[in-house]
Amino acid sequence: MTAFDDEVTRLRAALNLRPPGDPDRSTALHDLSSVLRSRFAGYGAAEDLDEAINLSRAALELHPPGNHKQSDTLILLSVCLDDRFRRGGILQDSEKAISLGLDALELLPPGHVDPDFALCNLAELLMSRYLREGKTIFLDDAITLGWAGLELRPPGHPHRASSLLNLSTYLRARFRLEGEVTDLEDAITFCEDALELCPPGHPERPQVLFGFASILDDRFEKEGEMSDVEEAITISRAGLEVTPPHHPRRAFYLHILAGCLYNKFIKLGEMDDLQDAINLARAALALTLEQSAFRPHCLSILSRCLSALSRMRGVTSDSDGEEAVTLGETALEVSQPGHPDRPLFLCTAAEALAYRFQKHGSSVDLEKATELARTALQLSSLNRPFHPVCLGVLANCLRDRFRNQGTVADLDEATLLAQTALELGSPGHLYQPSHLDTLASCYWRSFQRRSVFADLEEAISLGQTVVELRPGGHPASVISRNNLTAYIQD
Repeated sequence: MTAFDDEVTRLRAALNLRPPGDPDRSTALHDLSSVLRSRFAGYGAAEDLDEAINLSRAALELHPPGNHKQSDTLILLSVCLDDRFRRGGILQDSEKAISLGLDALELLPPGHVDPDFALCNLAELLMSRYLREGKTIFLDDAITLGWAGLELRPPGHPHRASSLLNLSTYLRARFRLEGEVTDLEDAITFCEDALELCPPGHPERPQVLFGFASILDDRFEKEGEMSDVEEAITISRAGLEVTPPHHPRRAFYLHILAGCLYNKFIKLGEMDDLQDAINLARAALALTLEQSAFRPHCLSILSRCLSALSRMRGVTSDSDGEEAVTLGETALEVSQPGHPDRPLFLCTAAEALAYRFQKHGSSVDLEKATELARTALQLSSLNRPFHPVCLGVLANCLRDRFRNQGTVADLDEATLLAQTALELGSPGHLYQPSHLDTLASCYWRSFQRRSVFADLEEAISLGQTVVELRPGGHPASVISRNNLTAYIQD
């Protein structure tokens, strides 16, 4: 038996000694609920979470108004409901959790020794809601409360690591939304500090490791430094090694590692990385419920991986491309319209459809891909780090539509979009070679249509840069070299 099992057994026996009417029954209910919730957090048994919710509700009913323990039970019940919201995506659970969290904060008596718990708990509840619906008011309030909670947990406080990690998560979310580099830098610093406070064997170490990996992967996408993605992969693998198979966050952790390996593949083109990413993404998807708030991410990363595999000539059959389309469209169907990563899901589905068009030539696929990519661009903003990717996806769709239909306006817009993507992305941006490749092909098509020699010169210059940026063994390197050869021969 685990330590949790022993404690549950002990507390059940203690509860049996406190029958209805006993003045200490509420405390016994609360204590058993807390341990069951902790066991759920460690092993993922849904029945533990459901029982914890029922027990904490029963405890709350027994607390007289103004009882000093009422706030603690409100916090416990709100945490349990938020766990169920993250697992099953039931909006009412989140709404009730936030309401309870606010009540707990208001009920704290003056001079309460632990006001930080109520503040930090409410911040986490608001963050969960933001990740589901994308309303920035939830994120802004979470950051404000996160800062306040951290101030109440100075160096030496036993729960400082948790506050550092949470605030790091909130700032990372704002960076992904607004692109402020100081948010990314602060997120990295806080995560590093949290990691120092969670040595091997610490129960929160896996969560901190994966939080750090996510931030490093974001910086890799922005700046392209291989050391970032290599470290992200290393610490993600270390985190998985100490995460039980049925841990509630295991799917989330698998998804993070899959994303890191996929990005490494985009940079270096090593097929082993792509295949590992596919296997991990499938495992993550298998662990998520249909209603899970996290399911769109699992669908999206697997779609992106399979799209990449599908376009590698001679490597796979069309079944991967078909599955990529299905997964990408499903991610859109199960995500909220205001989801903060909605532009990513739209671009994922658009790319899968665009690649299928390139293989089979269905204009319906191309039109739908173009529509989805344009919607993604409309939902994005200039400051968003993902914005250049939205521009690049739409540019590719419009370039392909020009090739298919010959409308010059499509080519001109594609050229402008690709130029803007390059201007907005940093020099080491992960997708810089792709944007350069798109722009080069646009100039080449323009030369073929208009016979302006400057366009051909630009296509050759950009094509040479692409070849220099892509390693010789990269699967896309062959395509880049073939494109450059075609430009020079013209």
